[in-house]
Amino acid sequence: MKKYVAIAMLGMVLSPLVNAAGNSGWRTIKQIKIESANFITIYPTVDFENPDECGKSNMAMIKFSDLSKDAKLSVALAAYMGGKRIQTYMAGCEPTPWSYTVPVVYNLVIGD
Repeated sequence: MKKYVAIAMLGMVLSPLVNAAGNSGWRTIKQIKIESANFITIYPTVDFENPDECGKSNMAMIKFSDLSKDAKLSVALAAYMGGKRIQTYMAGCEPTPWSYTVPVVYNLVIGD
């Protein structure tokens, strides 16, 4: 019985990690766009790595429904203005109005 409880607890601890598939690689930001009232797109100079195999990876999405969207946008703008590279952890794919899916930004890091 203890074995099953331990396995169940391990599953609960690791399950949040399953949704976020991996890093985007370090990229320089080419462009940041506010796309209507739905989301923000970050365009890198070189396509993001595509751990979730989304339709395209020439941009990444920050959804307006994301509670940390303002902080993520601030980090992206700071990196863009400072000429620094970013790395994101992607969390799945989301459809766009252009009939393909793109990676969703889970977190954002500025680096050299």
